[in-house]
Amino acid sequence: NQEKLSDEKTRQLQTEHLEGLEAMMRQGPALIVGPLEGSDTWRGIAVLDVDSKDKAVALFANDPWVKSGHLVVESLPWNVAKKVLQPLKGEFTDVEPCLLGILERPANAPQVSAEQGKQLQAGHMQNIYAMAASGDLAVAGPFAEDTPLRGVFVFRGSDRAHVEALVARDPAVQA
Repeated sequence: NQEKLSDEKTRQLQTEHLEGLEAMMRQGPALIVGPLEGSDTWRGIAVLDVDSKDKAVALFANDPWVKSGHLVVESLPWNVAKKVLQPLKGEFTDVEPCLLGILERPANAPQVSAEQGKQLQAGHMQNIYAMAASGDLAVAGPFAEDTPLRGVFVFRGSDRAHVEALVARDPAVQA
């Protein structure tokens, strides 16, 4: 419900926004940044190397879109294997398409025994390793907090049907 901005003001805010993101990428706290297409909820993502939700939010305090009230920052602690994400190499504008998958536990998820849970987790990890070995999966990891949002997959490329077929093999997704 923000006021409509002129094209000139929009370009100015976007230029400043991108300059800030590039600075975060070059100086180290940002490891991945990019816009999200097709989401009614989220406009973009930034994976930050910080040790608290407050520090993540504070990094965006001076972002022009945040300051103007057009964007808000939501911080979700995420775990990923050490040394997988590296600082920016090359040009900030040298980008490639990828698909971001968010694993969410549905409200009607079935209850399973501890033994069934262990088996589902083992199969889930086996599928993750297979997707990584095939080169389709760039990185994956669980969210640190116990909420319905469970984890993230970052897939190379933009073939959604292919990625959905890979994820559909996951025993946890099937359950």
